[in-house]
Amino acid sequence: MSLIHRILQRIMGLVARLVCAQPALLLGLGLLLAGASTWVVATRFTVINNTSDLLSDKFPSKKNYNEVVKEFGSDYRLIVLIQSPDPAKNRQAADVIGRYLRSLKPQITTVLSKIDFSNVKPRLLFTRDTDDLKKIADQVEGQEKAEKASQKNSQQIALDLNSILDEANQKMNDKYLRDKNNWTDFGAFVKQFVSVLNKVAAQADGKTLAQEESKLSENDGALDDFDANEMIAEHEYFSLQGGKALLVFAYTGVDDPDGQAPFSDTVAHIRELLQVLHSGPTYKNVDMRLTGEPALDADQIITSTSDSIKAGIITALLIVGLFFLSYRTFLRPACTFLVLIMAVLWSLGFALVTVGHFNVLSVAVIPMVLGIGIDFGIQILGRYEEELGHGRSVDQAVMATLQHTGIAIITGGSTTAAAFFSLCFNDFIGLSELGIIAGFSMIFCIAASLVVLPAIFVLRDRHRSVEALQTQSNNSAWNFIHNWDQSMVRAPRFWIGVAAVISIASILSLRHLAFDYNLLHLQNPSTDSVKTLYDVMKASQNDSGDQVSTIYASVVADNIDQARDLDKRLKALKEVSRVDSMLELVPEHQDEKIPIIKRIITAADALNVKPSTGKPVDIPRARRDVASLLSQTRQGLTQAEGYMNVSKVAKQAVAAFKTMIPALERADKALNSAPLATIQQRFDASSSGAFNRLQTNMELLKGQKDDRGLTLADIPPQLQKLFLAPSGKILLQVYGKEDLWERAPDEKFTLAVLSVAQNATGTPVLNYFATDLLRTSYLWAALWAFLTIAVLIFLHFQSFKYLLLTLTPLVLAVLWRTGAMVWFGIEFNPANIVTLPLIIGIDVAFGVYIIDRYREDGRLKIFSESTGKAIIMSSLTSLFGFSSLLVSQFAGMYSIGQLMSLGIAIGLVTAIFFLPQILVLLKPRVPEDESLPSDK
Repeated sequence: MSLIHRILQRIMGLVARLVCAQPALLLGLGLLLAGASTWVVATRFTVINNTSDLLSDKFPSKKNYNEVVKEFGSDYRLIVLIQSPDPAKNRQAADVIGRYLRSLKPQITTVLSKIDFSNVKPRLLFTRDTDDLKKIADQVEGQEKAEKASQKNSQQIALDLNSILDEANQKMNDKYLRDKNNWTDFGAFVKQFVSVLNKVAAQADGKTLAQEESKLSENDGALDDFDANEMIAEHEYFSLQGGKALLVFAYTGVDDPDGQAPFSDTVAHIRELLQVLHSGPTYKNVDMRLTGEPALDADQIITSTSDSIKAGIITALLIVGLFFLSYRTFLRPACTFLVLIMAVLWSLGFALVTVGHFNVLSVAVIPMVLGIGIDFGIQILGRYEEELGHGRSVDQAVMATLQHTGIAIITGGSTTAAAFFSLCFNDFIGLSELGIIAGFSMIFCIAASLVVLPAIFVLRDRHRSVEALQTQSNNSAWNFIHNWDQSMVRAPRFWIGVAAVISIASILSLRHLAFDYNLLHLQNPSTDSVKTLYDVMKASQNDSGDQVSTIYASVVADNIDQARDLDKRLKALKEVSRVDSMLELVPEHQDEKIPIIKRIITAADALNVKPSTGKPVDIPRARRDVASLLSQTRQGLTQAEGYMNVSKVAKQAVAAFKTMIPALERADKALNSAPLATIQQRFDASSSGAFNRLQTNMELLKGQKDDRGLTLADIPPQLQKLFLAPSGKILLQVYGKEDLWERAPDEKFTLAVLSVAQNATGTPVLNYFATDLLRTSYLWAALWAFLTIAVLIFLHFQSFKYLLLTLTPLVLAVLWRTGAMVWFGIEFNPANIVTLPLIIGIDVAFGVYIIDRYREDGRLKIFSESTGKAIIMSSLTSLFGFSSLLVSQFAGMYSIGQLMSLGIAIGLVTAIFFLPQILVLLKPRVPEDESLPSDK
């Protein structure tokens, strides 16, 4: 017997004497501590899940993130997706939602729904490129010259469909067209008229002008491409799909004071508003849903917490059922279960006092402790009743139990605790917190099983007769396993060969083992926040089909010059879709644009444009006019073609009519392509139609200012708060072209952005490093757990032989489980990789109990005594604790339950079946049949 073993025996002897002397005191202290823990849980229970909160501040990306938060506030934002075929209704909904979100202070700090660009609008032309401004200036000046040339200064130009069609009809008369002096004016009119007709046709077909403009000739002119309404609306609202989808952003501030998650109450309030709006008559056809990281985290925490409680209840019921079937009474297992509940409460109270909260990983400790912690109680109960069955007194049974099985529990439990504590040695706070909480939970379970549980046995059994205690010990449903020591080891070499074949197959399959980095795959896919997030990504697809990311990298520049340099370099990256900032509102080289803008304003002021009447388009009249013009143009073309050889004007007419006819045919077909009410609605609902655009452009050009360019003071306050820090630093939000929740796009994007800006941070960057750190940390944790366990086992047995025998079933279990993952198509992910060190700590205990019992007298009597029954029951309770997670809707928790259940089942088989095959080859004595306890 080793020195350590003798020391532990003496300590356990002292504990046994204390238990027998003061059982009521020990039980009372345990209950008092459980009561205090219950109060702590009731008043302090919180769960966090923000990725940034789970990383150590020593981590470079986390340091950069902290700086962004310090300078600009949180980039943790909610997203409201608004969808309907009516862009105007979507904007109305965005206004209502935005007002409500702004009322949710201090939980919501900055809301981006409709941005006030009143300070920018008078100088909007400064945001255009110099070449575009020159084209606009040439076009406006050309219209001014054409107006003067036609000597119609006294007649105002009307910018609406019916008026322009009237003007076209006036020009389509022989007297006007035969005068060669009118052809300069008519040629300019035809060019603009054809452009207008094409846009009218697009509007009548229900298309957006942006879609139409992508098909138009580059010769249409810069003024035709310039849309003041669209430019302002593009900045005022975050529009997608031509306004059929809108996004509203709300950046978070102070956590909810009593929320289950940091912003769970805020998320619930917003969803209530969206439901009320959608159920009312005004917005019943508008789909409004909430997503964003706070919503994802709130849903995840609520789901995982609910699933943990549900799994805990299922585990408890299964354990109680197992105990009742095994012991045929509730009283005996109830004592063990009471102690387990006490240990769980101690663990939860300790976690909230020391760590202060749970995270989405550590909250799973509840079913873990229930499943693993009960093992110790089962071992104590089994050995205690075995000793009572041999006729020993209560005090003697407690002494023998603690000095033998108690030491094995210390070794087995400490290996499990060591596996958990090995998680602490990394920079991933979420993992370290799980290690601290679960490791100390194992210590509490060991202490409760070795002190409080025996105290309950003493109080219950001290005044009962030896005969009654013997009867109790034999009242078990497990007597059928007593002959397994002989029946299981009849062909050891064959089964060892089977184990070798399975092991080789597992090793060969390891190269196919995969890791899924996507954190969205850990979520419940049926939650509204997850489905909505995918809908946002789908709605944000650009013209090339790229699925633009919904998360972004944050890059901080010290000044505007550095920001402009970074902006250019980031936009040049093929992985980047766009860069959001305030730079386009404070463009470069504004002084060079002032003379060109002066030209535009002067020419626009000279144009005699009639103010908009605001009346709806008369569609029946427009149909008649277009049909009449088409007929006149076709006739005019026929006539002009007859005079082409003798008249220069006829050649000009042929060219003009051939240009007009296709546009008139298209407009005629489009205006008659649907019922009158439908066409009328398409024109009435559009706030950016062809004529609204012309009218708006003219009004905007007349109201432009050229005294100075745009400055930082002109930027809307919401954008200043978001992109401009009080220190003068400027924020750039960098979006990827692909789904950055996926590992491959995230890796390419992050590395590319970091190559330009080393201080880049944000969710994609944090996710890239955090998931990689998580995977590496667990692998190292598994290695350290294995080495720590090996040292503890060696210290316990003081023998390399027993060390190797104990570790053999563990190694087989880990290897076979990994092979089974490949065969069944199961991948590791950031949640279930926690099972690597956990399964080592749990499965090794089976080998410890078997070898410890085998070493007592050199006999293979695993099942003929209480050890086999206790191992099977403890493995089943552990299996219950993790298989109950399979009811979880939180995919991460489900995957943990899946792998742990598989690992425990395989570990049980390797320990109670394959380890005896090895032991029998070492020639242990197998108990004779007559030595087996008789069934009673």
